[in-house]
Amino acid sequence: MSSSSTRTRGASAESTLTFRVLGPFEIRRGAVALQLPGPRERALLALLLTAPGRVVSVAEIVSGIWGDEAPDHAEKTVQSYVSRLRRALRKGDDASVVLTRSPGYVAAVDSDQVDAERFRVLAADGRRDLVAGRPGAAAAGLRDALGLWRGEAYAEFDAPFAVAERASLEELRLAALEDRIAADLALGAGPELVGELETLVSRHPPDP
Repeated sequence: MSSSSTRTRGASAESTLTFRVLGPFEIRRGAVALQLPGPRERALLALLLTAPGRVVSVAEIVSGIWGDEAPDHAEKTVQSYVSRLRRALRKGDDASVVLTRSPGYVAAVDSDQVDAERFRVLAADGRRDLVAGRPGAAAAGLRDALGLWRGEAYAEFDAPFAVAERASLEELRLAALEDRIAADLALGAGPELVGELETLVSRHPPDP
């Protein structure tokens, strides 16, 4: 590989945006954390990241951020939030992170730029490996999936969209943890899992 090719790939990695919602909300360009404007703008971007690449209507955005307490002229308020987000994320092609697409907006990012989407893929792959009798691959993949979590999903948001996403992702996280424990048991693990199993049961007691 030529040195010019290596430099190009390195520059691309350094300029790539990644989005972390499995814990405190973070936007990074390479290793550098970006600061976004106010909490509503951050909430709007987080909402769009629940469906990367899919158009989210203005009506969905208004409902997802404010629920039944939308302000007057909510659509214009959303437009102003989008403008601020575009300015904050602008650098070369990154001006197009949030696109206008009737009847709303879309986060024009790949799903693998969003940690929650990577988690979903890894967890699903791990489940398939477990069912197919490949516990080693399952355990490794599920550890990678669970390792993406840094705390509560969408931790800083209490908007309706975040409450729903948090519940959905927590359910998937619990299922991935159960699958990983099952994979470890299939690999011969035993006493070292007792503490983890006790903690799991205490946090999620079975129905009486």
